[in-house]
Amino acid sequence: MSVDITIEDNRAYIDKNCPELIEIEDMSDIAAQYGYDNYVYKIYPFELNIANGNFYALFRELGLFDVDCCGSMSADELLGRLNNLKPKNLVESGYREGNVASCGRNIDQCTRYYWELRKIATEAKNRDKTIVWS
Repeated sequence: MSVDITIEDNRAYIDKNCPELIEIEDMSDIAAQYGYDNYVYKIYPFELNIANGNFYALFRELGLFDVDCCGSMSADELLGRLNNLKPKNLVESGYREGNVASCGRNIDQCTRYYWELRKIATEAKNRDKTIVWS
């Protein structure tokens, strides 16, 4: 399972105002191996998809301990919380406990989360929109 973090109505906004920002990834060769026809995947800007465990760790580090995997907050609130975030505090080595396994989080991954969230929050503020996740 994973959580998408983005801007309210992001895809509709991008489709209407700046479709040139959409990256197209042709996955037809992989789809054909499984008996499917052509498959083209659109990658929209200002979206971050992360594993549930990483989402909860990130939001705890942002000071949000009682957060659900569906919610929203203002761009200003997220920007303020990001000012206190240190990506190195999110780094975690992998572990395995029973049926649960974690590959951990390295500094590059945690730094990418930080900068992606900052881009999302800055763009949301410019559009006067809310940050949403689900």
